[in-house]
Amino acid sequence: MSRIDPNAQTLDHCLNQISAGSIRIPRFQRDFVWNQGKSADLIDSIVKGYPVGSVILWRTSEELRDVRGIGRLAFPDPPADEKVDYILDGQQRLTSLYAALNGVVATLDDGSTRDFSSLVVDLSPPDEEAPICLERIPDGPEDGRYIALSQLYSEKFGEILRRYPDHVDAIERLRGRIAGYPIPTVKLIDASIVEATDVFSRLNTGGEPLTTFEIMVAKSYAPDRDFDLLDRWKAFRERLKKADYDTLEPITMLQLAALIAGGDARRSAILKLSKDDFIDAWEHAEAAMDGAVGWFRNTLRLPVSNLLPYRTLAVPVALFYHFKPKGKPNARQSALLHEFFWRVALTGYYSNAVETKLNADLARIRKIVDEERLRYEAPLSDAEDALDPSDMTEKEFRAGNSFSKAVLCALAHMRPRSFDTGGDVALDNAWMRRGDSKNFHHVFPRAWLRKKGYDDWQGNSVVNISLVDDILNKRKIRDRPPSDYFTQYAEENPRFESTMKTHLIAAGEGAAIWSDDYDRFLLTRAKAIKRRIEGWLQP
Repeated sequence: MSRIDPNAQTLDHCLNQISAGSIRIPRFQRDFVWNQGKSADLIDSIVKGYPVGSVILWRTSEELRDVRGIGRLAFPDPPADEKVDYILDGQQRLTSLYAALNGVVATLDDGSTRDFSSLVVDLSPPDEEAPICLERIPDGPEDGRYIALSQLYSEKFGEILRRYPDHVDAIERLRGRIAGYPIPTVKLIDASIVEATDVFSRLNTGGEPLTTFEIMVAKSYAPDRDFDLLDRWKAFRERLKKADYDTLEPITMLQLAALIAGGDARRSAILKLSKDDFIDAWEHAEAAMDGAVGWFRNTLRLPVSNLLPYRTLAVPVALFYHFKPKGKPNARQSALLHEFFWRVALTGYYSNAVETKLNADLARIRKIVDEERLRYEAPLSDAEDALDPSDMTEKEFRAGNSFSKAVLCALAHMRPRSFDTGGDVALDNAWMRRGDSKNFHHVFPRAWLRKKGYDDWQGNSVVNISLVDDILNKRKIRDRPPSDYFTQYAEENPRFESTMKTHLIAAGEGAAIWSDDYDRFLLTRAKAIKRRIEGWLQP
């Protein structure tokens, strides 16, 4: 059990502890955002004796990823084998005070700078209500009444008095007020990182919890193993970006690592992993995810990650490559892996209870590695029902819907070619986030269907969608009927009929596109999509 230790420390003591490395800023804290004006107001409140709030610290022996310095001032490493105090609440205030009293020029994450050395103290303010600490020396003649805040706080007393002989009393009073200002401090002692970050979340973000990734970045930091999770994720994401799979999320990798390390993808299980076990598992997770991405791209022919019905699908597929690190799936394993993928995609399997389902998938993947036929229960057993052609024609296309994505995956597997040129369609992650993206085209234009009395939802049938790469297709087509614009493409493209096969669209004599028969087109294409997918459901 953690315990609470309330006390008060002088501001001077707090800042000395920061300088010594005994009080540290954990990396899960938000970026430093205060400007010079806000810092001046804080100092002004301190020298006037106003309350500025308490500070909450977490005393622990855990070594976390933390802020290494402010501006040009680097913080030393914490004392060896000693517990340190991580700031849970009051980071902006303490950082601001440290920067202001040391005259720091801080460089923020966006590259901008804030020069806290400009703050000054008015040694003879005109009245009690006038500000004592100012962002800078006001315009006007210099009369020797302003002193740099950092100089007042840190310069030798004798040197200051020599320069400001007329303000001895004010300098002595102000230095004493700043150095001796009591900071109410509450220490959380012997708490776990989960408890500490929960406290942080409640205090700092209006009850919004830190992400599992943010906590694990702090918890898994290990200089002795040259491991920094944030740096590793950034480097791995760059690798994913080269494969157009950079929309995979950090939580996906954490769940994969947790399943590798302990067979449990739940958040609580991730956070309970020891530092060494997590680091070991992360190494395996990267290699396994490389295998999964290769399978998605080369076997399923999904060139971009936004085609995946669920990003979570990367976890079980990566598990397969973890259990079989050498070589690709054999024919039997590939068929079983295909079946699993399409059942998940067609049934909306990961729409809820994701962690629980991933834990169950672990056993399924082990069986696939062992080439065992899986027995699926609902909802996964309902995949065949989802392919009923009549039902498919009435399903609306939604870019984020798993069934819609399943249809897109089937179309992408055909390696669709452009209607007009016969060249390969280029798909892009950035174009596939919205239903009106450049990559999605309604074979029967909705504008034309409206004229024929169809409702918008009917025109937006998932069966009416094709994958294209050129916005000019839409500009050329507008509200023209298929018989019109496809006739033009047939004249331009010498491989037109074979091109249409890559879209699972019948284009031979008597096909529905030539008679502009929308209902017949939908049913015919739905059957073609069904035939394409149902083979994968029967390994």
